[in-house]
Amino acid sequence: MSDTRREKEALKQQRSEIDHEILKLLLQRAELSRAFAAAHPGASPTLPSTEKESLDALAAATTELPPEAVRGVFREVHAACRALEARPRAVSVGREGGGAWVVARRQFGPLACHASAETVEHAIAELNARRADFAVVPYETAEEGPLLSTLLPLRKSELLIVSVQELGASLSLLSASGAREDVEKVAVTHRDRSAAQRVLTEIAPRAALLDAASPVDACRMARGDKGTAAVALEPVGREHDLVTVAPLSGRDPRARYAIVTARPTSRTGRDATVILFSVNDEPGALFEVLKDFADRAVNLRKIHSWAVPSEDWGYVFFLEVSGHVTDRALVSALEGMKARTKTLRVVGSFPV
Repeated sequence: MSDTRREKEALKQQRSEIDHEILKLLLQRAELSRAFAAAHPGASPTLPSTEKESLDALAAATTELPPEAVRGVFREVHAACRALEARPRAVSVGREGGGAWVVARRQFGPLACHASAETVEHAIAELNARRADFAVVPYETAEEGPLLSTLLPLRKSELLIVSVQELGASLSLLSASGAREDVEKVAVTHRDRSAAQRVLTEIAPRAALLDAASPVDACRMARGDKGTAAVALEPVGREHDLVTVAPLSGRDPRARYAIVTARPTSRTGRDATVILFSVNDEPGALFEVLKDFADRAVNLRKIHSWAVPSEDWGYVFFLEVSGHVTDRALVSALEGMKARTKTLRVVGSFPV
C-alpha cells in the first residue's frame, strides 16, 4: 500500500472514530433530556423560539463551518431531545410534505406528534381543543407578502405567533441516484403535476407519470425504485435519501411560516411584534396611529392593508414593528393606538 493511500485510510479511520465519539455525546445529551422529563413530569413542550439565542451562540463559536450549517445540526439535535423531554404535538396546515410540514419537522423533530390540517381555521380549532400544542401556518411569501388568509383567522382568535421561520426550498425532481438517464417514471401529486409538466417534458419526456397521494408518498415510491423520481420539496427528498435531479420552479421559493400557540414568548432583546388594526374612516386616522410609533422611536418593519368584504369593505392594517410587546416604548405606543383605532389585536411577538 502506498504512503498516500495509507494516509488516506488513516484519515478515514480517524473520521469514523470521531463520528462514534459524537454519537456517544448525543446519547449523553438524550439521557439528560430523559432525566429532565423524569424530574418535571407533565411539563409543557418548550417553545422552539426560546433556543434561538443558544443556536446563535453555537454558530458564532466557530469560523471553520458556515453558521447556518452549525445552526442546522444543533437545531436537529435540540428538536430530537426536546421530544424526549415533552413530546410536542404539532399540526401543520397543508399537505404531508408541504412547506408547513417541512418547517414543523425541522422545528419539532421527527419524534414529535405530527398532524395535518386543511386550513388555518382547522389548525386553530385543534389548538383550542388542546389536541395540539403548536400550529405551523403559512405567514408570508416572496410574491404575496403577509397572507390575509392566515392573519384574519388569527385576528379572531386569542392565539399568538411565537416564531417565524423562513423556508427557501424549491419544488424539485428527486431520485435515489440523481441521474437524469435513470428516470423512467415520475411520482407526482395531482396538485404539482402542472408545475412540473414543462420541466419534465425537457428532462424526462418519455417518463410515465405515477399518481402520488402526497409529496411524502411520492418520495417513498422513489426511494424504493432507482428508475422512479419524485416531485417534492428538497428537504422532503433528503429525509428519504433522495438527491436533486433538477429544480422545477423558476419562481422565488422563499416563504415564511409562523408557529402559533397559546403561550406568549419572553423578551429576547431582538424581537418583532405583529399588530392588526382598523381605523375610523376620517382624515389623518392612519397618520396618527403611525405617529404613535415614530414619536417613541419604534421601528416600523412592514405595513400592509387589505379590504375585507365580510366587514363592509373595511380595511384591516398589518404592522410588523421592532420590539417585544412588553417593551416600554411599544407598550406606550399601543396605549396611544387604543384611542385611535376601531379594532386592535396584537398577534404576537417573536425573535428575529
